[in-house]
Amino acid sequence: MSTPIIVSIRHQIASIIRSEIMTGRLKPGSKINEYSLAKQFGVSRGPVRYALLKLDKEGIVECKDNAGTKVVESLPKEMKETLHSLRLNIESKALKYAINEKNEWQVADLANLVKQIETKLASEDTESTLDSIITFHRQLVAIGGNDLLGVWHSIAMRTFVNFDLSTITAESVARYQILITHLNNRELRKATATLKSIII
Repeated sequence: MSTPIIVSIRHQIASIIRSEIMTGRLKPGSKINEYSLAKQFGVSRGPVRYALLKLDKEGIVECKDNAGTKVVESLPKEMKETLHSLRLNIESKALKYAINEKNEWQVADLANLVKQIETKLASEDTESTLDSIITFHRQLVAIGGNDLLGVWHSIAMRTFVNFDLSTITAESVARYQILITHLNNRELRKATATLKSIII
């Protein structure tokens, strides 16, 4: 019997706010009121403050002492392209590590995440699908180690702000299954090309 995962209220709040930002319900530049959120979640301001500071470190909100908290502004096209290139570079390194130091259970975990992505898309829950997509990429990079993951996190989360959910299609999701196939076959060149088609 598996042990249930207990997630603290402050991490739950961070996850909910993050999802609101990624899906565009909280628009770039929107003010975030700490008191209103505390009332909404039925908690003191402490857990909300922690959640917002966590999201600030991820680069998707800005917390300033005198100006409060707001969602970061949309990136200019050139900057977004730069961050996507950096993401591709980091995830390609993790991909190379995953193939050279292949661990069966790590690849199996990624394959299970792809099944989650497919299931959620089939149920037309694109917001939840995006959550699983982000988790997939995070878990892929984690194979390369915590240092790589730390660098990736500050870059990648910014690229998901106000994400265009219409780009999540059956065709785009199918590429993840192709990526898993290349990982299992240790086909680095093909895996990297597929990863590039997913990110850029």
